[in-house]
Amino acid sequence: MIIGNTGVIKDNPTDIRDDILNQAIDNVEGFTNLPSGIQNNLLDESVIVISEIQDMLSNVMNSVSPLYANDFMILELGEAFGLKIKDKALPNTTITFYGLAGVVIPEGLEISNEDSSKKFITTKSDIINASGQVSIYCEGADYYDTPTPANTLTVMLNQVLNVTSCTNLNDAVETTPAETISEFRIRFQNRALANRSGTVATLNDELKKVEGTVDRLCTYQASQIVEEGVSKAVLEVIVGGGDDYQVALAIFNSVLYPDIFVSNPSNDETNRTVNINVTFNEVDFPITYTRPKINQLSINISLTVQSGFINIPSEAFTLLLRTYFLNYINNLKIGYSPTGYAFDDLIYQCFKDNFYNISIITGINYTLTVNDEPASLNAQRQLQTEFDEAYTLLNLQCNLTGASV
Repeated sequence: MIIGNTGVIKDNPTDIRDDILNQAIDNVEGFTNLPSGIQNNLLDESVIVISEIQDMLSNVMNSVSPLYANDFMILELGEAFGLKIKDKALPNTTITFYGLAGVVIPEGLEISNEDSSKKFITTKSDIINASGQVSIYCEGADYYDTPTPANTLTVMLNQVLNVTSCTNLNDAVETTPAETISEFRIRFQNRALANRSGTVATLNDELKKVEGTVDRLCTYQASQIVEEGVSKAVLEVIVGGGDDYQVALAIFNSVLYPDIFVSNPSNDETNRTVNINVTFNEVDFPITYTRPKINQLSINISLTVQSGFINIPSEAFTLLLRTYFLNYINNLKIGYSPTGYAFDDLIYQCFKDNFYNISIITGINYTLTVNDEPASLNAQRQLQTEFDEAYTLLNLQCNLTGASV
C-alpha cells in the first residue's frame, strides 16, 4: 500500500480489477473459456472483497500505526507521548550583561547591533551576580536570514541604570525552519517504537522538545577521566540554541546520574561552557554542557570550462550555485567537515540540473576563509573541524572562466 499525506492510499477499484483479471488469465486454467457473465461476476465480487479488506487495513493503520498514520493522527499520537510539532523558531542567543551586582535585568529588554539591523529581546528577568555579570537567553525580534556573529549585540535600546555593557559571547543560532510533518513523524517513531528511558536517545528526544534547539547543532562525546586513580566514564553534551536552564533541565530529566557530564570546549574556549543548577526536592544538581562554535565559511570557486559550451556570466552562475552550497553547509551536522569532494558534487549536480555536460569542466579550485581567516583543505580534502564546531555559509563567489557572455 502507498502512504500519502492522508495516510494509507487504497488501490483504485479499476486497478484491482485489472490485476485480478491478469492473475486469473495467468494462473486459473480455463478461466477465459467461461461465459463472460460468469467472468465479470467473479471479478466484480473479488474487487468488492479486496476493497473491503483494504478499507479495514487502512482504517487500522491510519488510526494507530506510527508508520502509517495520516498527518492528523500522527500529530494526535505525538501529543499522547508529550511531543509537539516544532514551529519556525526565532534566532536566539545568550547575552551577557555587566554592571553593579544586584541590578535586575528585566524581561523584554531590547538589545541590537551597531546598525540596528538585528534586535534581540530578553525572555526573562535576572539579577547581576556578585561577579558583576549575568547571562540571559534572548530571542530575535524577527526571523533574520543572515548570521549574527559573536560580540555584535552590544547596544541596549532600553537603558538600565548601573549596567555598563552587554554582548553575545557566541554566534547567535540562526532562524530555524518549522518542523515538517515528515520530520515529526520520524521523531515520533523514534520515541514511540522503543523503550529508551535513561539513554542518550532519551536525552536526544528531551533536547528536541526544548524550544529553539537546533538538531544539527546537538551532539555527544563519550570519554574517560581519571579521578583519584579511578577511571570514570563521562559524557560531553553540545547543544545549539534553547534557554540555558531549559536545556539543563532536559539533560537532568534524561539521566540517572547527572554528575557524569563534563564540558571541554575545543581551543579552551571556556566561554562556551554552561554551568546551571537544577533544583529537585530542594536539592541543587549542577549540570554542565557546551555550546557549539559556529564558523562562518566563505568559499571562492575558480571554475574553468571549455569555451563555447556555456553562455552565462560568473555572477549568474554564482546565484545558481549558492542554493546548493547553502543547503549543504547550513545543514551539515556539527562535528562534520565540509569536503572538497562534496563541493565538486554540488557543482556537478548544478550542471546536470541546468542541462550542462560536466565533461566540459577542465578545472576547479577552492579558496576558503573561516571567520575571515584563510583556511585550506587537508590531504583528505577536508576542513579541519572539531567535534563541537559547525558551519554556516557566509559568502560564495564563483569565477567562471571559458564561458561566453
